[in-house]
Amino acid sequence: MVAGWDYNRFTMRLFAGLLILLAAGAAFPQTAPKLDVLHGREGVKEFEVRPDVKVSVRYGPDGMACHMEIKPTGQAIPIETMTGILDEIVPPKIRGQRVSGPQSFQSSCGFSSLTRYENLGMSYGGSLCTANHVTVQGAWVDFTRTVCHNDPKQSGLPAGTFVNP
Repeated sequence: MVAGWDYNRFTMRLFAGLLILLAAGAAFPQTAPKLDVLHGREGVKEFEVRPDVKVSVRYGPDGMACHMEIKPTGQAIPIETMTGILDEIVPPKIRGQRVSGPQSFQSSCGFSSLTRYENLGMSYGGSLCTANHVTVQGAWVDFTRTVCHNDPKQSGLPAGTFVNP
């Protein structure tokens, strides 16, 4: 034994210190914003707009929406349903005047469509080969505000994809 050193006393102090550290960790758990920052989803919120249809919204540094992703959680939905959802979350007066589109692409049964407006770009994709109606598997809205495209993390598309004319 080293002079002036008590093994049992040291062990008990170490044990007590670890218990205090453990209790402090349990008292101050990670908050949602901290976890968002750690796992790359900072500024993203998710909403249910219809049963089985969710909207993920990515916000810019100004707190305004920069990117929205609308996706059914199960089966694809009729295009009329998606159009109704888009009209609710980005009404025509928010979009501004149509600049171009719709521009469409089709490959076999799959299709995509993009329309650009003064304030945003809106696209969706789906299937033309479902019985008696067109279905959509997802839609995306990207706002053209400069703050949304200065940081590539703020948009679902590369910086500058939608340039405000």
